[in-house]
Amino acid sequence: MKRFISANEPSVELIVAYVADDFLLRTGHGEVPDIEAYAGRFPRHATVIRQVLASIDLVRLAATACGTWWAEVQGVLRKPEAWETYEQQSRNR
Repeated sequence: MKRFISANEPSVELIVAYVADDFLLRTGHGEVPDIEAYAGRFPRHATVIRQVLASIDLVRLAATACGTWWAEVQGVLRKPEAWETYEQQSRNR
């Protein structure tokens, strides 16, 4: 039997959007919000919230890592004399 959502009950999409916006706002301010705290606030949608926030966190961390790497590469490209240093550092990693 299908369960119908009343007009007063927010949709899962609305809840996840709210949670994701709050999560991004807080991480943007340097906080490390607890994914389980969000899941606990909305237990009916806890699985989806965990998956979405974990994905957002992974993308954010990857973007940060790529940004750091790209800034390093751009710095080397601007200074041809730094190529030798960069190559040495790359070999030592």
